[in-house]
Amino acid sequence: MAYMLLLTVGILWIGYSTGVSQRYLIWNLFLAFMPYLLARLATSDRFSGWHKGAFFFAWLAFYPNAFYLVTDLIHLQNDVFYYTDQAGKIVYVTSPLIWSRLLVLVSAVFIGMMLSYYSLNTVHEWFFKRVKSLLASLTFLTAVSMLTGWAVTLGRFFRFNSWDLLLEPHRFLAMIQKIFLAPYFQLSLMFACVHFFVIFFIWLMDKELVPDKVAK
Repeated sequence: MAYMLLLTVGILWIGYSTGVSQRYLIWNLFLAFMPYLLARLATSDRFSGWHKGAFFFAWLAFYPNAFYLVTDLIHLQNDVFYYTDQAGKIVYVTSPLIWSRLLVLVSAVFIGMMLSYYSLNTVHEWFFKRVKSLLASLTFLTAVSMLTGWAVTLGRFFRFNSWDLLLEPHRFLAMIQKIFLAPYFQLSLMFACVHFFVIFFIWLMDKELVPDKVAK
């Protein structure tokens, strides 16, 4: 996790030094770290009873914020990385500002994906420490992926925040009705599928790199 913090500071420094506007990214990266911290608290032996339950539900509410960083790639929509000149030749733009924005956002997405994995894996290992079942694990990942897909759709298209579950529960209930209608249902399903396969792929890579973790 120290490496994630160093990488986060590094890409924000790159963005700042090249003039990339990143205020929204600082906030979104902060929210992306929240699920991991809450996962560690929810699985800590220092807490029990309702404290552990409260941390778990807080983790579930904030978990989609890490994966939400994927949607920040929309901020590249106005950037032009290449164009075709009058002779029909492709010319690549050499502006450091544009390429820095691309590198900063892609790096932020990478951090979000890794934080999603480590956060989910922390909770998963605590839940299934006595149950070694691939089916149970895949069911757990599927459920979390579906919730993440819905939450990302609510956050990006309805501007709904994790803490609004407590501050505006009536608004949440009203939006739930829309989330099952087109096109939001298709968007939610798409986000859920991407989340599922990304987390599963990272798990497979982690299994190959650290085989002893799986054997325990």
